[in-house]
Amino acid sequence: MVAHEFFHLWNVKRIRPAILGPFDYTHEQNTRNLYVSEGMTSYWAAIGLKRSGLWSRKDYFDELATQVKTLQSAPGRKIMSVELSSWDAWNRGDNGRNNRIDYYNKGELLGNLLDLDIRHRTGNQRSLTDVFLYLLKNHGLPKPGFEEVRGFRDAVELITRQAAPSNFDFGDFFAKYVSGVEEIPWNAFLEYAGLMLQEKRSSATSYIGVSTGTSIPGGGGPFGPQATPVPQGQIAITNVEPDSPAAEAGLDVGDILIAMDGDRVDPAAFETRLAEKRIGSTIGLAVMRRDRLMTINVVIGSRENVTYSIKEKPNALELQKKIFTSWLGEKKFEP
Repeated sequence: MVAHEFFHLWNVKRIRPAILGPFDYTHEQNTRNLYVSEGMTSYWAAIGLKRSGLWSRKDYFDELATQVKTLQSAPGRKIMSVELSSWDAWNRGDNGRNNRIDYYNKGELLGNLLDLDIRHRTGNQRSLTDVFLYLLKNHGLPKPGFEEVRGFRDAVELITRQAAPSNFDFGDFFAKYVSGVEEIPWNAFLEYAGLMLQEKRSSATSYIGVSTGTSIPGGGGPFGPQATPVPQGQIAITNVEPDSPAAEAGLDVGDILIAMDGDRVDPAAFETRLAEKRIGSTIGLAVMRRDRLMTINVVIGSRENVTYSIKEKPNALELQKKIFTSWLGEKKFEP
């Protein structure tokens, strides 16, 4: 957190989208570029911790893998771009866990990808560092901030063109991963530094796709109504994942769980009892929806827990090794 806030001395305090300074405090300041202002500040914080020696190589790899898991676990990544997440910061809806992404999270990841992509295209002659130095020189305070729609992309392309005049167009990258919602081909980018992303899947476990809690979300995001506590000793459904068995059965946020297969729901034991159910079997959940008692049958589904890790590839090429060592401040590439 300290590293993140420290880098804000440059990114946002000096380098910023034009809309973010000087501020007009009479209304919201919407920008598409919080993934740069906040997300890439997180990227530089992590890089700074690694290059300074406060983090080991494994620490950095663990951070990157954690951020990948966060994005890949977010249902909203398929419907919300990081630009829209940035723009919509003041207007969060009441179903954010399912229809939003975090511009801190994806912005940090895009910082990794852009840095590696620029280094690859330019034979490691340019990097994201050069982009931010350019922005500081040409758009840092007291000069006007960079242009809202194309300002950051233009800086990336200008720096890349200096060393790769035939391969500086980042239109595809920004269309797919910044303005769009295409899945990121992680290994296509990590390979530039001789790395690869590995997935490990656990055995399938019982799953219906709900989260529970002792208060019902009020809706409207952080600026909407406050959550409503449920009676002591009860739990309510606080989230229903899209395309889950719970969603297909008709369970809804705010349903208070009364019984499972005729037995009273004990809040402390609900998750354990659910995990004991056989995949493919059907359970009957008695719920109180407002003033109506309902029984909803849910077919138990299955889910595999996915974990990610970053590994060095054997037989990395010389350019990949050079990119790796200069990117992370390493002395040498060691698989």
